[in-house]
Amino acid sequence: MKAKKKILISGLLGAKGGRELEAAFIAQTLENEYDVTLMSTVNVHPDSDVYAFQFQGHVDSLNMLLYRTNFWIRFTTDLMYAFRKKIRANHFHVSNRLTRFLLDIDAIKNRTISNYIKSFDAVIICAQLHSQQMASLVLSAHEEHIPTIFRTTGSIDLAAVHHPAWLERVTHFIHHSDENASHLNLLKNHKFAIIDQCAFQESALLKVPLVTEKATRFLCLGRLDKNKNIDSVIRAFQNLLNQNITLTIVGSGPENKRLEELASLDNRIHLKPAIKYADIVQCYSNHDCLIIASRQESGPLTAIEAMAAGRAVISTKVGAMRERLPGHSYFVDGSARDIAQKMNLLMNLNTSEVEGISTEMRTIYRERFERKTIANKYLTLVQSIV
Repeated sequence: MKAKKKILISGLLGAKGGRELEAAFIAQTLENEYDVTLMSTVNVHPDSDVYAFQFQGHVDSLNMLLYRTNFWIRFTTDLMYAFRKKIRANHFHVSNRLTRFLLDIDAIKNRTISNYIKSFDAVIICAQLHSQQMASLVLSAHEEHIPTIFRTTGSIDLAAVHHPAWLERVTHFIHHSDENASHLNLLKNHKFAIIDQCAFQESALLKVPLVTEKATRFLCLGRLDKNKNIDSVIRAFQNLLNQNITLTIVGSGPENKRLEELASLDNRIHLKPAIKYADIVQCYSNHDCLIIASRQESGPLTAIEAMAAGRAVISTKVGAMRERLPGHSYFVDGSARDIAQKMNLLMNLNTSEVEGISTEMRTIYRERFERKTIANKYLTLVQSIV
């Protein structure tokens, strides 16, 4: 039997989030035809979403590689943590003060990547362009004549990329939308494909009953940082006088405390901590409309999930949203005034109109974003390059 070609999927894949889920989905899509390895450039936590789809291949991390292959890094790390309480394995701490004082750990990382990458036939990167080690991955692969496919995550900002000339060495990019792709038009070598996202819990989301009552339960879901613009959603909601409506904000992040204070005087607003990905389906089932007020995104994935669940979406024209929903009546400019207007518009629809929107959202998902459709796009592209 002919040996399978070996593919490395890399990026910052250590925690929970859309990037980890996307990498895990790509790995699952390819593992029947290829020998797939996941290697995170940051520490991989046991509950990382790279394990979300029971990936059967090998999962590694750069720090684990350093600890495993470099005697001095292992020695200094073990010395630093010999008498400390073990919360995590020692390889989580290779970038400690002693190691950094005695060794050029960044140079060692680059050499380790260069040596590690030689055994693969292709490299797929899921990351933002400015993330650490991305240039090293691309340039190391280029030196070995190994093709690289770069799946951009997050909104592309070339100004944030350190010495962006290395981007010319990427074999093929994958973007969520033409909008995001346009940010790299300055590159001479910008071969790319547009592959959007799918709902990873598709089967369960498609079984969520459609909304057949008036829309009263609004939802914001995701990391609570300034970019998400949740404060504008709260102010918009507070301007609505209807006492039978609710706004639930699910997530955690640096804006937690400020948003709690902002929402504290309105008992219709509920802030809940981030939930397990397994609970996402129930979260959409309990709400009628998802609100996305973000200033920058590449997707976002939550919109795709909401569409699969048949939920209305109020959104800024962020990331891929304009291409996902051309002519959408519920786009907003991100201001509290505009968000409140669109919420009012949705609340004033009769039950038949609400059900029509719910049906339309799910139909769009089925026609354009089903899991098998997105998986086939990835597989076809990889087959054409590897």
